Amino acid sequence: MAGVTSLCLLAGCGSSDSESDTPNSLGEIRSCLDAADVPAASGGADVGLLIPVGGDRNAVVSVEDSEAEAEQQAEDWKSFGAAAGKTGTTTVNGSVWVGFPGEVDASLQQKVEDCAFE
Repeated sequence: MAGVTSLCLLAGCGSSDSESDTPNSLGEIRSCLDAADVPAASGGADVGLLIPVGGDRNAVVSVEDSEAEAEQQAEDWKSFGAAAGKTGTTTVNGSVWVGFPGEVDASLQQKVEDCAFE
């Protein structure tokens, strides 16, 4: 979504150096989400950001110390939901991961992923 990418560039989302392996910070991601009119709240140190997706459901965006840790945290989040009888999807890109609880509006999902992974 070009509009969100442009907003992210203006809001300072992600690294300005495409060769950098420094992940987006939660602050950068939240600024991008704000610019894209996507509400986000802090989920605390262990959770990252919570993005309301409808009802009492939230998507999660988190930045970990490594890609391996991000993959493990994403899998743990997905398994926790499955144990509660819920479905969800996770996406990992470097040390950033995003989790969506079941079906989510495609436009909202795209905005969240653009901000998290740009």
